[in-house]
Amino acid sequence: AIARFQRGRNQFRILAVKQPTAAGQGKMSFTDDNGASWTIVNIGGAAAAHGVLFQKGLFIYSQNLLLIASNGGYIYRSVDAGASWTAVESGVITATALNAVHMADDKYGLAVGGGVDIVAVTVNGGQNWAAAAANPGSTVALNTCWALDRYRWWVGSANGRLYYTSDGGTTWTRRTGWTGDGVGQVRDIWFLNSLV
Repeated sequence: AIARFQRGRNQFRILAVKQPTAAGQGKMSFTDDNGASWTIVNIGGAAAAHGVLFQKGLFIYSQNLLLIASNGGYIYRSVDAGASWTAVESGVITATALNAVHMADDKYGLAVGGGVDIVAVTVNGGQNWAAAAANPGSTVALNTCWALDRYRWWVGSANGRLYYTSDGGTTWTRRTGWTGDGVGQVRDIWFLNSLV
């Protein structure tokens, strides 16, 4: 996963997170000079195999709120533009990999996982996480997610289905009727605004 974000009036940072190697050290890198030089930052323990599995495993809201969804049910948070990372969820909700994380704003967001129907939610900018009130009912892994606001979320599953909630995860509805429904995998979701 890779992202670019503004740090100052004329300064941008590019941040890249690697897919983890089996039982290896998780790593991410950043550059402030368009790739001329890179700083490598370790993530997790030396043999934790932490990193990202999908593009949406990295989310940047601002230089003060960056999140990584990782293996073992871990979520990492950075408040210093990626220079350091703190585990804010350590496999309590699930011990399986988390595939994606997305924030609607600086308070509300969700993460989804490689276990069956794993949805974790935060209401305080990713400082703490809890399991959603209910799961979508996909019976498979969830690959991707998008939080439109505090209550409206979308998730995509490994069996090619889309689910949404309008009440913050208390109830879920499967969106049907679109070409490809139930075929292959939904690997990404992207909203331009609240409708498109």
